Amino acid sequence: MKDLLTNNANIKIVGLFFCGMLISSLHSCSHNPPQLPEIRYINGTKGLPAQVGDEVARRFMNNVVQLTVRWAAGDAKGDCGGFGCVVGERENKLYVVTANHVVHSDRPDIKAKEVLVQFYQDRGGEPSSAELLDVASSLLDIALVRVAKPKGYKWEKELFCPHFKRGDKVWFIGRERTWFVPTDDEAGTLRTNEPDLDGRIGLFIPSVMEGTSGAPLFTKGGIVGIIVKDNVFQASAVHIDRIRKLVKDYNYPWGIYEFPVRPKVWSEPVTRMEFVWVTEGFYKRGSLDSDRERDSNEGPVHEISVSGFWMGKCEVTNAQYRKFKSDHNSGDYQGQSLNRDNQPVVNVSWVDAKGFIKWLTEKSSRKYGFRLPTEAEWEYACRAGTATSRFWGNEPDENCTYTNAADRTLQQQFPNWKSIHKCDDGYIVSARVGSFQPNQFKLYDMLGNVWEWCEDTYSEESYRTILAHAHNPVYMRAVSNRRVLRGGCWYSVPSGVRCSNRNGVAPDTRDSGIGFRLVRTP
Repeated sequence: MKDLLTNNANIKIVGLFFCGMLISSLHSCSHNPPQLPEIRYINGTKGLPAQVGDEVARRFMNNVVQLTVRWAAGDAKGDCGGFGCVVGERENKLYVVTANHVVHSDRPDIKAKEVLVQFYQDRGGEPSSAELLDVASSLLDIALVRVAKPKGYKWEKELFCPHFKRGDKVWFIGRERTWFVPTDDEAGTLRTNEPDLDGRIGLFIPSVMEGTSGAPLFTKGGIVGIIVKDNVFQASAVHIDRIRKLVKDYNYPWGIYEFPVRPKVWSEPVTRMEFVWVTEGFYKRGSLDSDRERDSNEGPVHEISVSGFWMGKCEVTNAQYRKFKSDHNSGDYQGQSLNRDNQPVVNVSWVDAKGFIKWLTEKSSRKYGFRLPTEAEWEYACRAGTATSRFWGNEPDENCTYTNAADRTLQQQFPNWKSIHKCDDGYIVSARVGSFQPNQFKLYDMLGNVWEWCEDTYSEESYRTILAHAHNPVYMRAVSNRRVLRGGCWYSVPSGVRCSNRNGVAPDTRDSGIGFRLVRTP
């Protein structure tokens, strides 16, 4: 996307402590030159013992920047102030969300001359130059700013809290150009169980006042929104997931995720295989026609829902499979071993996988059942609440943080491999399971490493037969002689390492890039 600078304004950002003190109109702006803020207090009173709001706020104070907007000479008197929150990073640039009305006047003849931003960790330093980007929504009242990352700057990524309920206690950071955090007694409450159709969350916080717009709104679970209306009796915020979708729709990076909640994990006693509980939910399966990497078998996009299920945290390893078949040898690829204990088992067919499942179910005295995931479950688990082509975003060359696929490491060993991810994952062939960052469901290697068998029969047209809003759909047709494979593998090209990518082969197929993971029932 082409970046847009308002009237070629030089926008400077003086990063501050939290997501957002934004002024709701031009007339509320200060007529005095802006003062660099101090952290005068936490919890409103100096020396007050830490409370719940403080404990959460301290986790991500470095994400917060304070914004001061200066208007073009002769256009307006005074300056406006507000806050913004770091939500992404790319190529040593930080991406900051703020309220649209903080950086844009409601009068078209008044333009921003510059925006000053002070980072909390460098609040006595010089302001940094930044750009006002073309992510601006007057409906949501959200805008995006980009600024160079200061040397040594670190920001918190695991603070995204998309779920909340009416009555939850909420806090914010930033008021009157200070790092104000309400005490627990001054905290507010949410008035709704979910955002409205415009993405707004209703709330009541008696400590809100003019100048709080743009501040991050958070529960004890993390950030739920950005305050855009700072009237005590009509306060509202934009839901954080709605903001995420807006930013990603413009192909800018989004890097904050849920708090690291300890996942619900169960360990299978025979193989010590770990399973993670995946909560029920709905999602849009497939890829849009506008996705330049899509294949024709990935549409039409359709919304479906799945029940909660236990899914293998990792792919089945050679060591685990050899408890069933002690003489199994996953082999090698041109001298590169695929047979180490902690590598995923490969050269196993769909029929082989079903044999392992039958054996493991019997070993558990049928106390537990096991199966392959359905194709609907697999994509739901891979996406983990995201709507992008990959669970980390749309950029294939960020692959090497999360997956093992065709990359420079592979190309260095095999120069004829032309289509690769332009990064280095450090592995020529399959990697030890769990070597890369998991997705938001704490599942590892959902993309790359090895293709994974699914329960369904494969058809290029199967999505056209699934009813809209279907629950737990499974495509089973006796006429099909192929079974579904998902996820790509260590030799897959970028277009093959996407959540919506589909493949299908005969159930007796064995390949150096094909393995599987399990689902436990019940």
